[in-house]
Amino acid sequence: MKSILFTEWKNLLRTPGMLIALVVLLGALGFTAWAGLEEYRVISKLEGEAKAHLRQQWESMGPNNPHSAAHYGTYVFKKNHALTAFDEGVNGYVGRTLYLEGHRQNELVQSDAAQGDLLSRFGKLRPALILQIILPLLLLLFAFQSVRGERDADRVRLLLVQGVSYSKILFGKLWSLWIPGILFVLLTLGIQMGLLGFSAPLLGRAALLAVGYGLFYWIVIALAL
Repeated sequence: MKSILFTEWKNLLRTPGMLIALVVLLGALGFTAWAGLEEYRVISKLEGEAKAHLRQQWESMGPNNPHSAAHYGTYVFKKNHALTAFDEGVNGYVGRTLYLEGHRQNELVQSDAAQGDLLSRFGKLRPALILQIILPLLLLLFAFQSVRGERDADRVRLLLVQGVSYSKILFGKLWSLWIPGILFVLLTLGIQMGLLGFSAPLLGRAALLAVGYGLFYWIVIALAL
């Protein structure tokens, strides 16, 4: 298994443009991690100012009838978690601002997708966008190229003659692509954890994210093989 892994990694590094692609991918992940964190900090600051302003408005009403005060209403904001710098989930599509008032059940408003252009509906520039779309496509491409290369060069038959089972060859190829993929995920999460500051709840959520991405990449590569 080790020989298959190292052989696959050598073949990948020998692919034309592979080193450039790795540098570009690492740079994109680092930039999106930093940009997502900066946006998280700006939004947290603006929401804090908005909450203080709304609270001041509410308290400045003075003595009032409770029914009238309920109709006056106020805005509340969904909590902006630190990991939204990595992946904002559905917040960009459903919104995070809710207007509370009496006798009415309003929906979340001010979503980025509703206010932005068509491209913004694909998601913001976050590490998750690269790890969920671009990296899986690359893994699919490399997996297909690896299997086809083995068949074209007739190396599969040679390995089978030497006593290597076909399932072992496939598992070797699967691990050779899955390990770099999950390393990209761990590296990105590590960068954001380092910038945000380590905490037990954050580490727990990051670990769940890593497990989820690991299963996702495993299924993607297995389907390609």
